[in-house]
Amino acid sequence: MSGLPARTIAAGGSATPPPAPAHVVILEQDPLVRRRLRQLLTDQGYQVALAKTAERGIALMTQTPPALALLDWSLSGSGQLCRYLRQQCCYTYQICLQHQARVSDRIQGLDAGADEFLSKPILEAELLARVKAGIRTSQMQQTLVLQNQIIVAQNQTLAAELEEATQYIRSQLPPPMHTPLKIDFRFLPSQHLGGDCFDYFWHHSGSLVLYLLDVSGHGMSATLMAIGVLNELRHPPEQVDLLNPAEVLCTLNQRLPMENHHNKYLTIWYGVYQPQDRCLTYASAGHPPALLLKPSPVPVSAPSRSALAAVPDLECLKTPGLPVGLFQGQNYCNACQGVDSGDTLYLFSDGIYEFPDAQGNIWGLDQFQQLIQQQPLSLDRLLQQLRSRCAAPTFTDDLSLLRVRFG
Repeated sequence: MSGLPARTIAAGGSATPPPAPAHVVILEQDPLVRRRLRQLLTDQGYQVALAKTAERGIALMTQTPPALALLDWSLSGSGQLCRYLRQQCCYTYQICLQHQARVSDRIQGLDAGADEFLSKPILEAELLARVKAGIRTSQMQQTLVLQNQIIVAQNQTLAAELEEATQYIRSQLPPPMHTPLKIDFRFLPSQHLGGDCFDYFWHHSGSLVLYLLDVSGHGMSATLMAIGVLNELRHPPEQVDLLNPAEVLCTLNQRLPMENHHNKYLTIWYGVYQPQDRCLTYASAGHPPALLLKPSPVPVSAPSRSALAAVPDLECLKTPGLPVGLFQGQNYCNACQGVDSGDTLYLFSDGIYEFPDAQGNIWGLDQFQQLIQQQPLSLDRLLQQLRSRCAAPTFTDDLSLLRVRFG
């Protein structure tokens, strides 16, 4: 055998350098003890730095944070040094030494941040064993710190990617409409990517197509499926009649079986408004009903105060039908609703009313209907009212709200 030092051989035959020796700082006022400790630890392969004052010790440890520090507790400022080390981001294992240490000294040292407090004299073999154990603890702590930094960096990257994905989804949504109808919306994704999506556009026939869908679950797969449906309805096959809501839902159900889409299904409300005859044709697939708010007619003889207090009528627009993708061969049907000037239509996902209230109950659709029926509210004011009723600081599900005001 040759006398060459041992090396670590990595997979593939390349040599990897041995780990750097652990850095130890010795703060000791007795020069004989200081030199003996340095020799003892240097012989064990440690990189040792010496200090005889707390100020010098702080300077050394600031320059190069040590894995372990041996501290003479009887030295002035040793308690301050313990507290300083414990406040640093780099973990240093601290062993305090004092001749015939009292219990009160040990308590003070441990309270200041020391990991161990030993009385002099101490056997060199025992001290070396404690140093070895302390450095092992320090190295494990440093490994945890590095792993935590990696996790934090990964989370920051993931958060940035999620925000970018959310911004992309927003970019695919239509802009508010001001004429001839007034359409506005609020889109509030939850903390995770979700499957809410909606669209509205004028068909070449002069009819308005509008819909809102909600893919089951959360995450990238739900988002991709929602965007896929949006793109498909913007560029449908020629044989699909976008003016026939039931036919559109049947086509989606045939094209999106859940077994081919990670067991995802979707609910949707789809409507077509024909301005020439003021008729709204719609169909739904397991989605919450659209709510049509119709101002109550006020008799001519009614006092002005009663007119202000009139409660508008509320129509729930929904047709029977299971969510899209659950079962092949599902049939959907159309329904029609007359629309008058001054009517307001609300489309929304179930996240707008399925949340826990202060009493621990799930707020429901009935309560939401009563809220919008009580008094006309701006969308921001409506969301403010909903947040005041939600026990959680944020909504637990995606929330989409679309409002159409008919002129």
